[in-house]
Amino acid sequence: QDASSSASSGVPVAGLTSDAMADLLSKLPLFEKCSDDFINAMVEKAQRFHLHEDESAEMLLRDSACLIIVERGSLQVAVGAGQPVTFGPGTVWNTIGMLGKTQEAAPFRPKPPSADNSAGEPPVRHKGGAYEVFTVGKQDRPPHVFADRQRSDQGRAGPGFSADELMSFYALCPAAASRAPAIKPVDDWMEVTMTGGIAGEVPLDGHPDGSQAFLGGATLLLLNLAIINRLGFVRNGPEASKESAARKQSLNFFRENAEKVADKWRVVMSRLANLFPGAPAEITQKLAQGSQMRTVKAGDFIVREGVGGEAAEDMILIEEGEVIVEKLVQHGAEEPKRVAIGRLGPGAIIGDLNYLTFGTVRAASARARTCSEVVVLPSKLLAEMLRSFPGLVACVTHRFRELAHFVEKRMPQRTDTLMQNSLFASVGLPLATWIAGNGDRAVYTCGKEVMKYGQTNMTSMFVMQHGVCVASHPSKGEVARFGAREAFGGRTLFGVSKAAGCTVRVVSPIAIFLVLSQDSLKEGLLQRGGKAGQAAVREGEELTQRVHLSRPFASLQLFAGVDPDFSEALAKAGRFCSYLPGQTLSVYRGKDTRLVLVTAGAAVQQSTETEMSCFGELGMLGVQKLHPMTIRAQTFCTTLEIDTEAFLKVCKIYPAEEAHFEEYAVAGLERAGAEAGVRWLFLGPKTPLRMVYMVDLHATRIGVLSGDDTLQAKLGDSAVLVEKGALHVIDENNQLKCTVGVGECYNEQKLLVAKDADTGERVVAAADTELQILPRELWRKVLRKFEKEQEICKKNLHRCIVERASRNLGMSQGPTQVLRLSKVIRILSDELGQALTVVMEQRMYQPGEEITGVDRFGGKMHIFLSGSVSVEHGPPLKVGPGTIIGEEQLLGLSGTYAQTLKAKGLCTVVSLRRNQFLDLLHQHQQDLDKLAPIMREAENIGTLTLVQKLRRIPIFLDAEEDFLEMLAAGATDCFYRPDEAVVEIGEACAFGRTPLYILMAGKVALENRLGVMQNCTGAGSTIGEGGALGLVGSRQVRARVMGNTCAHCIRISGEMFQAAMEAHPEQRDPIEDMIQRRNEDNRSFVEKRERWVQKYVVPAMQECRMLGGLPPEFLHDLASALLEMSVKEGELLTV
Repeated sequence: QDASSSASSGVPVAGLTSDAMADLLSKLPLFEKCSDDFINAMVEKAQRFHLHEDESAEMLLRDSACLIIVERGSLQVAVGAGQPVTFGPGTVWNTIGMLGKTQEAAPFRPKPPSADNSAGEPPVRHKGGAYEVFTVGKQDRPPHVFADRQRSDQGRAGPGFSADELMSFYALCPAAASRAPAIKPVDDWMEVTMTGGIAGEVPLDGHPDGSQAFLGGATLLLLNLAIINRLGFVRNGPEASKESAARKQSLNFFRENAEKVADKWRVVMSRLANLFPGAPAEITQKLAQGSQMRTVKAGDFIVREGVGGEAAEDMILIEEGEVIVEKLVQHGAEEPKRVAIGRLGPGAIIGDLNYLTFGTVRAASARARTCSEVVVLPSKLLAEMLRSFPGLVACVTHRFRELAHFVEKRMPQRTDTLMQNSLFASVGLPLATWIAGNGDRAVYTCGKEVMKYGQTNMTSMFVMQHGVCVASHPSKGEVARFGAREAFGGRTLFGVSKAAGCTVRVVSPIAIFLVLSQDSLKEGLLQRGGKAGQAAVREGEELTQRVHLSRPFASLQLFAGVDPDFSEALAKAGRFCSYLPGQTLSVYRGKDTRLVLVTAGAAVQQSTETEMSCFGELGMLGVQKLHPMTIRAQTFCTTLEIDTEAFLKVCKIYPAEEAHFEEYAVAGLERAGAEAGVRWLFLGPKTPLRMVYMVDLHATRIGVLSGDDTLQAKLGDSAVLVEKGALHVIDENNQLKCTVGVGECYNEQKLLVAKDADTGERVVAAADTELQILPRELWRKVLRKFEKEQEICKKNLHRCIVERASRNLGMSQGPTQVLRLSKVIRILSDELGQALTVVMEQRMYQPGEEITGVDRFGGKMHIFLSGSVSVEHGPPLKVGPGTIIGEEQLLGLSGTYAQTLKAKGLCTVVSLRRNQFLDLLHQHQQDLDKLAPIMREAENIGTLTLVQKLRRIPIFLDAEEDFLEMLAAGATDCFYRPDEAVVEIGEACAFGRTPLYILMAGKVALENRLGVMQNCTGAGSTIGEGGALGLVGSRQVRARVMGNTCAHCIRISGEMFQAAMEAHPEQRDPIEDMIQRRNEDNRSFVEKRERWVQKYVVPAMQECRMLGGLPPEFLHDLASALLEMSVKEGELLTV
């Protein structure tokens, strides 16, 4: 029918424009990537069909392979025997029928169960299949999920776990457990009926434009494969336009999308055949369309134990791969660890439809052992499907009733439910108890109507104990939602309204109500309640009432004297969770930051079977990092849980209450002592416990899995404390820099500076790791509250940073080892080294801060431990961790620094002042004697510039100033202890690469390969000039420091020596002349020694009884290595 005549013929006004319809199609998975032109053409070419009010669309569903889209008006759709639900413009139907795939559902068509096994065999297996449990022996039949934990059974059920842990497998995957038989089994496909919408009936989700009227009936857009294929048909040849080619490409996209949609539907259809038996293909397609396909890498978690909230109610279908089910288990004094309790394969289902709205916490973890494909059905999608198609409940009614029967008796006491509603809290406990005692409990399953619009015979008021209901109005759509502890029906009951103003329907799997009769309410409130009861009646005129959640806090010492509004806000910030029998609420020595109040059911301490109604106060306050006991659900139980994050949010709203909790927490810290767990290293033993508490409370706690390398991006300006596990620090070259273990900190320098240079580092979890994260702003906030402790905390923080930087350099023995990075300090005794560590300074230089300045008095030696530095003025210098600046200034060999150095990022530097060094040196005579030559040098020429010092060297007396300045640019100071070699025999030599040494203080012996001293030299002489000029290929002599004193050399780099020589070739002559003189001296020494050997040594050896008679040639060679030693009369030769 022509849609243009719809207004005059009674066709509904409310609908979608052509542009809106095209936009809708473009967002469907079927038409992803298709061009706008292709989609607009589909909208134009599609057929329209008008369905009158209450007219059946059976013919379309039976005979038409079309995609059906509501363009205008509304449809009423019912599945099975369920109530019809109204759907408005934009809803899409018959996707699978249009693709011609409906017949593929035939293998999953339900059949009546056999008489001998109406419940069907449970799918659990001990080896292979979708579900496998790792039990020790054979398990005859899987346990029933909805059964109380009978007793404490810690006997071994599997390798490393008990029967309690095994139950967590079935709590995670209820489909693997025994199930009750269906009361009324589904034995065929559920029928889908579709009729034109009723005039004035608002669709389920209303309409984007509320002003548009729904006049009854619907205009349907019909789109089949023939239309789509024609749009994409292109003739080959030059006449084919770009537009035609784009349409052909869009058709290819559609065909690819169609295969993906069909594949996804097949997966969901096959996996949910047992969960929704009889659900027609179109319904499973809607589930598939809203599902999410995920690829999970081997080793990654699919779900994690203890996670609650909306995501914990998602159902997950294992399509491919192998998944291991793990449970956190603790034995004796060991740390908790994850133990494998079972395996899941293709076809397994994690989660259960029954868990919707229960807040059930994941009972175990599921980790991919191999790369796995999973399908996630979000809880919102499942809830929406039950709401949209209440007839689906027929598939699972028996399971819902089974759940209801199990849960009903474990609901909170009726009086507690009433007292949490303001309507009844105002009348007092005795009267509320009387009213509750005269009420009844009722259970409704999903889709059931509790109250109907226009109903006049209302004789009861409903107070919800569990579940979710929706109130809807025929012309307004959904007007309200009711949850636990809310009430409705009061307006009609108290005579304010003559009839029910809306229809209330259950949309959760089950809803449990406390039903209060009109007679008991009126007697209780009006006759027994007095003025308070009359006021409550007036308050009861509202459709909903304020709910009070803080009642469970009333008996806790922690909340004694606290503002009731604070307690109420805290309860609302928490979350309600549910646990199945045997499931752990907490694990001994496991990390926990929750206050847990058991509001219904029973939970027990595992070791004593003592019932626990509340635990975790100190955990919420950040004091108790490890839980002191394992607690299990004895029955199905519900809890109110408040974690540290929720507590802090409420404290910001009620800051006056913080002092009360601080007092309680500090007392807990005093009792805990060392058992309170690891502490930030910069919070020393004298730090006030209140300060420790505030840092622990506000620091964020996170867990990272082994191999996780995403942490660095999350840190920002935060410090990290490792509470469990370890972190690997990887440098910019992808090399392991260090490992941060339990009790150690990382990134703590961020607490001192707002901005730091990017070092290129990243951190990777070396194992499953638990961390505290302390942001800089939070640390500053805490410091502001403790003015007296600020300085000591900063010093402690500096100390921690220095210690970590030292460990990164491989120095684990403390400050003495840091100082011994300096050759000057290494020369000295351990006693003096220890004394120097006491006076050394530890400092953090902020980005941009100057460390040294050109021509500035240099009274310090600096050792750089971490950070990066820029050279602003002076010769180039590479500065990094382990670099030492200012050794010559420490010894007085130079009065000023050669460079201006500024911190690029935060720099950790250890410094030693010259005056303190000299004071301690003069207290250690032995060390003073060692440094005597250097100290004399400092006294004599310490005030001269380096160029002036070089001018005093004999071979440089006549050198040009520019030549000396070039040498000075490549000069560094080197210090040598007694007997240490300056150059070694065999070192490779090449012009431009081999350095030249100038001896400034001390004496050096020149030795041949046999260790025989050929010559010695003192201050002012050069060493290695032949190698520096490249006149020899390798060093021919060893230069070794003589005596018990140290030596000081200036080292001229080979590159700068070559540049200076090439710029001033005239300087080569005096150097070569000196080399020639040394060679002549060496030849003279060799000749003299040869005569000594022949005249004195060989004859003396021949007189020796042991050597007498040996060939003279042998004795000559042996004598060549002998050293000459003069001995005074009476001097001891041997001991």
